[in-house]
Amino acid sequence: GTGSEGFYKKIRKLGDLKNIGNFGTIERNSSPALHEDLATSKLGNFVGVTILVENYSSALLGDPQSALTCGYQSAALSQLHALPPASAGLLVFHNHNYLHRRTCGSASWQVKHSDGTPYRLESEEDFGVRVSLTWNVHWTCSHSILNEVTVSLMKTRLNM
Repeated sequence: GTGSEGFYKKIRKLGDLKNIGNFGTIERNSSPALHEDLATSKLGNFVGVTILVENYSSALLGDPQSALTCGYQSAALSQLHALPPASAGLLVFHNHNYLHRRTCGSASWQVKHSDGTPYRLESEEDFGVRVSLTWNVHWTCSHSILNEVTVSLMKTRLNM
């Protein structure tokens, strides 16, 4: 319908996103940790998640934070970066090829104005918004065990 056409028109107008952060590690192809990750990914017990975060907004996604609850972060591709408007970032988390090991965790970014000041909720000035994503990738899949990825907006208290 009309709503989705307008959305895609705005995306096309924005053009290609600038790849930042961990994309540079891939482009340089010089990190020994990257080569280790690639070799590990070809082994039989490997499970992992690659997360592509695209910022099509006019907001800065700053103050990145992550929590790895289970599994391991890629030594080469798990560094979180702030995402300016019209940019994209990449994250990789996995089980380091360990049998019976899954990967799960979360990453989030504070929604900020381009000058770095946080957006504030109109109704509650002490609160802002974080973009949050979580993942849970099991070491095995079946009809009763499903992988999960969620993306949400979280109300969060701002540091004053």
